Amino acid sequence: MNDHGESSTSGFSNVMSFLTNSRNKTVKKKVNRKTLTGLEKQTLCIKAQKHPNITLEALAIEFGIKSNTVHDILAEKDVWLALDKNSSLANSKRRKTVGFPTIESALALWVEHAIHHEQALTGKILKVKAQEFADKMNINDFKASPGWVTNFKKHHNISQFICQGETNSAPLENLSRFRNELQQLIQLYPIENVFNCDETALFYRLNPIKTLAHGPVTGQKKAKD
Repeated sequence: MNDHGESSTSGFSNVMSFLTNSRNKTVKKKVNRKTLTGLEKQTLCIKAQKHPNITLEALAIEFGIKSNTVHDILAEKDVWLALDKNSSLANSKRRKTVGFPTIESALALWVEHAIHHEQALTGKILKVKAQEFADKMNINDFKASPGWVTNFKKHHNISQFICQGETNSAPLENLSRFRNELQQLIQLYPIENVFNCDETALFYRLNPIKTLAHGPVTGQKKAKD
């Protein structure tokens, strides 16, 4: 092969090499993104709350997710901050919805608040509150059906439990003193004149003995008025 042919071949090789290198440079490096669990999202929201000046980019780098994902999580921070660590959502990486996610998010937040304040919950109460949220949001095609409520309870690890005793109403720090005072009072009367009485009537403020919660709950003194 002559010098002219060798030069052409060499030039062609250089052009192909340049094109190959240019194409390789345009290929973006694939970044492995992780999916956060409910607890990790809660941790992210807590950090953002403690450090109000932190950027979305900084949180995205720390938690290995995209900036717009951080934005979406913080948009629902009330739900994640109220997340119960024992709920199924805590360790789940995929948030299951039951249809009408805005209503579900509002109801989930309300339920966590009610459980925290030891309010009795029933399926009927959830149904009424869900419909109430739908009305406030002008979502006219929503119906709080028994199936929707059942799926909501399943997705948020909510079951029915019997309230045990009246532990939450007893001032435990004063229990020993009250017992001594009661014994002193009883000693003033013959034992046959000492009775344990209770009221019977229709108690309009009496809470149900069962409630919806994430786990076993202690009861309160029954309101008998």
